[in-house]
Amino acid sequence: MIKITTILSLLAVGSCFSTCSYIETHYTRNAIVTNVNQNLITAKDENGYLWEFEGEGFEEGTEVKLVMDTNHTDSNIFDDKVIDVR
Repeated sequence: MIKITTILSLLAVGSCFSTCSYIETHYTRNAIVTNVNQNLITAKDENGYLWEFEGEGFEEGTEVKLVMDTNHTDSNIFDDKVIDVR
């Protein structure tokens, strides 16, 4: 019979692994909305990169924080995805 402490230990390790994985593959970028075309929004970050995402209620000139996913390629920024905008 499996002890409750074993189950709790496995859950703790799994939770730690999941949290570390999320932290390593997600980051934020500050950007300014440069174009609004219906629900397709374009924002330019501090490094001059342009990012597109879908959304509503954004206006040109609005400062936003983009939550990005690295797509598990740390050395290639060009395949990163915007997963949330704040």
